[in-house]
Amino acid sequence: MPTPPHVDHSISLTTAASFTKKYRDSNPSNIVKGGFFWKDQLIDMLNNSKAIGMRYYYGIDDNDSPVIILTAVDGNGDDLYNDKLLDFAPQCPDVCSVNNPLNNG
Repeated sequence: MPTPPHVDHSISLTTAASFTKKYRDSNPSNIVKGGFFWKDQLIDMLNNSKAIGMRYYYGIDDNDSPVIILTAVDGNGDDLYNDKLLDFAPQCPDVCSVNNPLNNG
């Protein structure tokens, strides 16, 4: 697989708030709005000497809740799936930030 293009992934708060509101408005009220990952675990995953970035996959856990699986990616664009994978992020709700434009706008 070719390496993905190196692009600026920055997004404005206005655009991000619009995207998250559109998601919330198009789904039931009990949807998972987001999740939380500890910095040390993200850094540990990305500290693999072959890692140039990170990829995410959508999944459904054993409780039928949506989850995101994180994996480091190498310079060929391949997942480093035999290394550290991340999930089990505490989800919002219940572990949410205070109300802000990204989760309640």
